[in-house]
Amino acid sequence: MGGPVFDFAKCPCCRRNPWSQQLQVPEGAPPPPPPPDAKCDDCVKFSVQTADDWALHKGIFPVNMDTSVDPSHDFFSYANGGWVSTNSIPPEYSAWGSFHQLADGNLSVLKEMMEEATKAGEADPLKKKIGDFWSCGIDVDSVNSLGLAPIQDMLTKIDALDVTSSSFTELIAFLHTEGVSSLFGFSDAPDAKNSVMSIAQLRQGGLGLPDRDYYLDEDKAETRGKYVDHVARMLKFVSPESTDEVLNKAATEVMTFETSLAEKHMTRTARRDPELVYNKYCLPELMEGTPGAIHWAQYFGASGIPAPGDINIDCPLFFTGMNSLVMDTEPTTIQWYLRWHVLDSLAAYLPTAVVEADFEFM
Repeated sequence: MGGPVFDFAKCPCCRRNPWSQQLQVPEGAPPPPPPPDAKCDDCVKFSVQTADDWALHKGIFPVNMDTSVDPSHDFFSYANGGWVSTNSIPPEYSAWGSFHQLADGNLSVLKEMMEEATKAGEADPLKKKIGDFWSCGIDVDSVNSLGLAPIQDMLTKIDALDVTSSSFTELIAFLHTEGVSSLFGFSDAPDAKNSVMSIAQLRQGGLGLPDRDYYLDEDKAETRGKYVDHVARMLKFVSPESTDEVLNKAATEVMTFETSLAEKHMTRTARRDPELVYNKYCLPELMEGTPGAIHWAQYFGASGIPAPGDINIDCPLFFTGMNSLVMDTEPTTIQWYLRWHVLDSLAAYLPTAVVEADFEFM
C-alpha cells in the first residue's frame, strides 16, 4: 500500500491541508522536504521528521506539544502548548484553533473555485450556473439597491399574523424553510437507537443569545442589556417609522419572551444524557401531548413532510411550554419577535448597513 499523500504547494500556510493530492509517499517513509520557497514553519517542522518519527506519531506532531508541562497537572497545555504559543487569535475571530484553520483554508479554496467558475462559458452550463450564483452573492451594489425586498414577503406575512389561526403554523413552517430560526428547531437526523434510519427531530430553540444561561445567570446581565439595545437597533431597519421609545419597548418585550422560552430549555448538562433527549413520538401522540399554537400535522405538511413517521423530541416539556407561551403572549410581541429573528437569521444576506449593525454585536 502507498503511504500518505503530500503536496507542499498546498501546505498549511496556504490551504491548511498538507494531505491534499499529487504526491504518494511510500508506507512508513517520511514526507519529502518542502520547496525552497516554503512560507511557514509548519512545512519545515513537518518535513524534518525521520521515517521512525513518522511511523511512531502517525499524525501526532510533537512540535504542537509542550513537554515541559506535567500532563498530570495541565494536560491541555502539555498536549497543545506548542501550538498555542505560536498561534495567536486573529483580530476578526473570537476564538481560534486547528479546526478554525482548516475551515478558513477551506474557504480560500472554495473562493478560488467560485472565481474560476465565473469564467465558465455556455459550453459548461453547470459551472456557469455556479459562477453566476457566486457573482450574485458578491454583487454588493445590487444587494444594497434591493434593500429589504428579499425578506419583504416574510415581513408581510408577519404583519398579518394571527396566532389563533392555522396560518400561524404555516408561517412558522415557511420561516423555517427560509432559514429563519424561530421558536424551535426542526431537521432530520439518524435515530440515536437505530442509526440506519433518519427520522424527524424537533429541538428546543427560539433564542437569540447562545444559550439559556445568558438569559438566567446573574453574571450575564451586562450582555443582556447590550442585547436589548442591539435588537432595538436592528428593528429600526424593518420599522424605520417607529420612534426609539417604541423600538426599545419592542426589544424589551422580545427579551422577556425569549427569557420565558429559555426558562423552558433543558440545561446543557442535562442534554448530555442521551436518554433524556431521546423521546420518540408518532404524529398523533405529538399532537395530543403538545397542544397549542403549533398544529403539528399542518406544520409537517407545510414543511413538505405530510407523513413524518417517527419524531424525536429533545425536550417535551419545552414544546408543551412553548405552545402555551405563544398563546398567552400578546400578538404584537410575537410579531416583533419574528421580525427580529428574520433579521438575526438573514442579516448576512442583506444590505451593508444591516450586515455591519449585526456584526457589532457578534
